[in-house]
Amino acid sequence: FFLMIRRPPRSTQSRSSAASDVYKRQEVEDFIKDQCPQGIFSRMSFIGHSLGGLIIRAALPHLTQFKDKMFTYISLSTPHLGCGYDASFMIEKGISLLQRWKSCECLTQLTMTDHSELDETYLYKLSKYQGLSWFKNVCLVSSFQDFYAPFESARISFNPKSLKNKIDAALFHTCLLYTSPSPRDS
Repeated sequence: FFLMIRRPPRSTQSRSSAASDVYKRQEVEDFIKDQCPQGIFSRMSFIGHSLGGLIIRAALPHLTQFKDKMFTYISLSTPHLGCGYDASFMIEKGISLLQRWKSCECLTQLTMTDHSELDETYLYKLSKYQGLSWFKNVCLVSSFQDFYAPFESARISFNPKSLKNKIDAALFHTCLLYTSPSPRDS
């Protein structure tokens, strides 16, 4: 069976990320009820591309009743550690222009500018969420040719270029790397 998470209704979009996460959980639960009326299924896998990988990670803590059924998590070019570093000049200017033109919560979260304290940013909090360690298989796909999701960010690995930024940003990325759950942490 295949479920593609749809865009939340407008009433949910204007609310917080938590309301959107509840919507995603409800969508997964409804899908299971429709496809498996007796609730009998052996495993659950997720594939996310770009922001979809982060959306899946944000929904996982709301799916604890299924944690024993989690099988495979695949993320394709998902910026797990954000897009605040190692971006091309064009991408940096594009993000800057979009942020000035239209206030976009997603862009401020991806550049980790959604809070003045780095440990209060959305991506930092997401790195502490449970769920990724429930999967038997985790596959993080990245590409040097991807100009949107930095290579190391998509792989949840340390980026030496972050050391060239301010010291707290380097410490933050290192902290994200060590606090992001791995499949071996279960």
